[in-house]
Amino acid sequence: MSEGSQVEARASASLDQCAISNVPVMIKADFLSIEKLAVKDDKSGWRDVDSGRVGALTSVFIGGQWGLTCGSEISVLEATNLDQDHIIDDGLSSATALFDLKARWLNDSEKDVEGKPWDDKLVALFQKGVFVKFVKYDWFVSDQRHTHAHGRA
Repeated sequence: MSEGSQVEARASASLDQCAISNVPVMIKADFLSIEKLAVKDDKSGWRDVDSGRVGALTSVFIGGQWGLTCGSEISVLEATNLDQDHIIDDGLSSATALFDLKARWLNDSEKDVEGKPWDDKLVALFQKGVFVKFVKYDWFVSDQRHTHAHGRA
């Protein structure tokens, strides 16, 4: 194959990859233990954790101002890291707030960070896990998650 043909073939393959959808495909939705969310993994999320958002979500969770859909905005990749924790696709701030709250609850199951008894729904979430969407991409490139997320922002 000539050099020109090789370049043309690579360009064609690149165009074919661009035609593949960069929107994640939901595989399933199920409960996942909060400890199995890879909140500390640098591959999790399509942007860095926003500490202000984590603080706001922590207040919402502590205040019991969330419903049955809590966590449904969290999506994780089918893939796991070396610790077998699921890499977070979207919802890193929510996952981080829940992860931190559960650690506090394990340390003191009587009183929350505000000195009040823990919300029963939140305790049930700590015990049962958070409802997440398991997703995959047609072809995985870390920038693809970034592009998808910014495309809908």
